[in-house]
Amino acid sequence: MEIIAGIDEAGRGPVLGPMVIVGVEASEHSLKKFRLKDSKEYARVTRDNLAISLIKTVERIHIRVLYPEIIDYFVENKTINELEFLAYLSIIKDVNAKTIYVDCFSTNIDYIKRLFKERVPQKRFIVEHKADRKYPIVSAAAIIAKHIRDAIMDVLSKDLGVYMGSGYPSDPRTINFLKSVLEEGNVKILNGIVRFSWKTVKRLMKLFLSL
Repeated sequence: MEIIAGIDEAGRGPVLGPMVIVGVEASEHSLKKFRLKDSKEYARVTRDNLAISLIKTVERIHIRVLYPEIIDYFVENKTINELEFLAYLSIIKDVNAKTIYVDCFSTNIDYIKRLFKERVPQKRFIVEHKADRKYPIVSAAAIIAKHIRDAIMDVLSKDLGVYMGSGYPSDPRTINFLKSVLEEGNVKILNGIVRFSWKTVKRLMKLFLSL
């Protein structure tokens, strides 16, 4: 059976924690039994259990963890799309499969597909938005990426002794965590955890540190 690959990320938008990009290699047949869907549609426990089963099933997994420092550098000096492109490309170069399905991180699908093809011409690329909803191989990558990111966030929360929430700016627990730390003026503990280039963080820092 032909082995194909899928690549997706988890954690592009949060103010806290890393972005995790995962590439998965597997046969379509091996994934059919899971009836995979969008990773966001699963409850945490269900997604974690599913991720563990997928890890045991797929042929190969490629993981890239992009921490806040590198994200901040690209946001301030280049673009986050450039960072994602480089991370995706590094996975693509490691993949053995000839056909690779990619959940596109850019609004310009044709441009990204052309860049991948120019750098790795021997591969066949299917690049689409929301590919994790259409292709099980991409769903598998997204589920595993989310599982890894959640585990990292759990460790960070445990190390600090404070639950930080999901890390997304829409999560009140995350915003309350940031506010409590900034109110105390203890910015140093946020190093390696917070994306200081995010507008939400800049706004809160300006509000609390200027008091």
